[in-house]
Amino acid sequence: MQRKLASVAILLLATVFASAQTMQQLASDNFNRANATTLGSAWATLGQGGWGTNYSLQIVSDEVEGTTLNNDSKELYYGGINWPNDQYSEMQIMAMNSTKNGHMGPAVRMTSNETMYICLVKSVGIGNATVDIFLDNVGTFTILASSSSATVSLTDTVRCTVQGSSITMTDQTSSTTLLTATDSTITGGYPGIVVNPGTGSLSDQIVANWSGGAIGVPATRQTLATDDFDRADSPTLGSNWTTGIDRCNIEIVSDQIQPGNTPAGCNYPAKEHYTAISFPSDQWSEGQVVTEGTGSDNGASLSTGL
Repeated sequence: MQRKLASVAILLLATVFASAQTMQQLASDNFNRANATTLGSAWATLGQGGWGTNYSLQIVSDEVEGTTLNNDSKELYYGGINWPNDQYSEMQIMAMNSTKNGHMGPAVRMTSNETMYICLVKSVGIGNATVDIFLDNVGTFTILASSSSATVSLTDTVRCTVQGSSITMTDQTSSTTLLTATDSTITGGYPGIVVNPGTGSLSDQIVANWSGGAIGVPATRQTLATDDFDRADSPTLGSNWTTGIDRCNIEIVSDQIQPGNTPAGCNYPAKEHYTAISFPSDQWSEGQVVTEGTGSDNGASLSTGL
């Protein structure tokens, strides 16, 4: 029994459609290596507020802490990656002594010129954690957003995300948005970490398990080609189409299409693909089923054709 399709709108996505943004991890570091006074060759130590003093982070027992009291230790991750402007940085909070005026946080768009956005955690707690989104612009510090009623717990992973001029601070463990802010001062840079031990001991503020990545541009869908087969009957679909190797053709009958029987000895199923343009790897194809016989099947495949 023959199979019949009709009025097929074909190939590569109809109408513009925006999908959810995607996060792609580009780098990670669990610091599970020998103790060191810096984080390693993939990282770069930054100066303190543009004043020329470099305070590095250090690895102690597979975790990260600052190297000097009451100062920000800052390192950015470059790792040979060409980091996009839209990026994220996240880290796990392992210890925090909020009585010693310390803080810590993942940072984005860090540069060697001492510019960055930091999602700072100043204290942990249930409903009383203090968090900031902080702009460090060559020693000029601006709080862009702040809360003293957040929920952040020890071992939680905190993420800082920047997309365009939007900065978002989230607790990835609880899937909670902590703060949002808008600022266009810094346009690009690297993800990294900032830790200030405060006035107590270096081990008062400890982080671990860092990762950073890119924020994907929302995907768009658009129609690149269509065919309604509204033309004279034909044993093939026409010059824009090519019959699959050793497969039967698809023919046009009364402005609709159905499996053909040529060339002689061809193998079912009948297949043709659209060759008039070069399609990207990510694609779609669709067709309208008008009549279907018992035991038969129809389909529009992802090989940009039928």
